[in-house]
Amino acid sequence: MPRADAHRKLEVLRRRQAVADLYLQGLSQMAIAERLNISQATVSADLKHIRREWRESTIRDFDHAQDRELQKIDRLERELWEAWERSKKPQQSAVLEGEGAQQPRRKTMRSQNGDPRYLELIHKCIAARCALLGLNAPQRLEHSGPGGKPLAFATILATADKEPTDEPPLERTGNVFDVDAELARLRAGHAGRNES
Repeated sequence: MPRADAHRKLEVLRRRQAVADLYLQGLSQMAIAERLNISQATVSADLKHIRREWRESTIRDFDHAQDRELQKIDRLERELWEAWERSKKPQQSAVLEGEGAQQPRRKTMRSQNGDPRYLELIHKCIAARCALLGLNAPQRLEHSGPGGKPLAFATILATADKEPTDEPPLERTGNVFDVDAELARLRAGHAGRNES
């Protein structure tokens, strides 16, 4: 019996692969059913299973990639913190003068404040981690008009009226449109064209 189950599972896997291939080619469920000589209900069930597997696979792949990138950022940040600490240690130099075992030595030490470039790179690591985890606040995007200023709705409408078009300009009172009147006017215009 286990051999029959394994054979059945293999048949189902092959059929689902064929369904997926045909689906990706843009065939309808009925066309897939006819091509594979199976019912449309079977195709529908197979597609439901296939889509669920695709979603799970995509989530796993995304999570794995995200984890890998976070590990890289963490490692880089650790290295940068160590470099920052080393850059704060006093700088030492030694000068040996003369020859022989009893030579005089001169040692100099100079204190340092640390290299701020490491802190800049650490900040970039933190920003990259926040972006990857989606912790940043959403950014507002605006279309801009002349001089980079935001476009006002009235400006958009005034610009739209100036562009060449076959349609007559929109009727409005100030900056307010009567949508129903405009739709009726447009429908009448299209109906008039169709009659001629």
